[in-house]
Amino acid sequence: MTILALLSALALERVTVKLNHFQGERYAERYYSWLNAKEWLSNDSGSVYWLLVALIPAFTTSLILNLLPGNLIAFVVEIVVLFVCLGSQTLRNTYKCFIQSASRGDLDGCYLHSQAMGHCDTQPDQAPSFGLRLVWLNYQYYGGVVIAFVLFGAPGAVFYTLVREGFEFCCKDNDFSVKAIRTVRHWVDWVPVRICSLGMLLVGNFANGITVWTSTLFSFAESAVSVITRVSAASEILPTKEDAESDPLLEPGILVKLAKRNMTFILVVVSLLTVFGVL
Repeated sequence: MTILALLSALALERVTVKLNHFQGERYAERYYSWLNAKEWLSNDSGSVYWLLVALIPAFTTSLILNLLPGNLIAFVVEIVVLFVCLGSQTLRNTYKCFIQSASRGDLDGCYLHSQAMGHCDTQPDQAPSFGLRLVWLNYQYYGGVVIAFVLFGAPGAVFYTLVREGFEFCCKDNDFSVKAIRTVRHWVDWVPVRICSLGMLLVGNFANGITVWTSTLFSFAESAVSVITRVSAASEILPTKEDAESDPLLEPGILVKLAKRNMTFILVVVSLLTVFGVL
């Protein structure tokens, strides 16, 4: 049932334009804003508190699923929950604008759109290349959510989404420090990002990437964004800086294809685990 839920939610996410009612980041932002308004969330909130704040909706989701009459209804609800957690319509629209600017040869437009995507956790001038940022965002909004769903079902997807969006909430609100939620996100991502980057390695240049990937296994302090971008960069032959500057779509195109192959690989692995009765 896991693979059927994954395929259904991913297919639905790919062929539809998400309305506000189906965007996970919208619900997460309202949840954290409500906690903040009630003064149940503050700059002094520690990592354990943030962890509990993200776990409560996940446990609630699990309770609701267990109370639903019939497996079919629970299955449909799981698909809907996963669909809500997957992707970001805002980022998708920005990426489309980037492609349109690149197709017109509008380098200034490309730069502006690239700066609008995923720089919350790093300064834009210190961030990886745009293509590698896309790989990181793909992991955050697809790979990480899928792995959390495979391991823990819909509650896992809800929990992962809330941790991700909790970091975004603190990043955008100057009244909050990101230190506590960054610690939570770091450990929540520790296993999934290494599973996802292993897929990058296996569908990319294995010989070049294996050394980089194995070095991350014992690097407990290395951030998730560093792990996924380093392994991705080693798993593909990337264009030179001059070629990338002359064709803004070249590097992003290569790395987006790598991320898509990786997602296909993950689905194949989940299918095999389902066939052999592991899932």
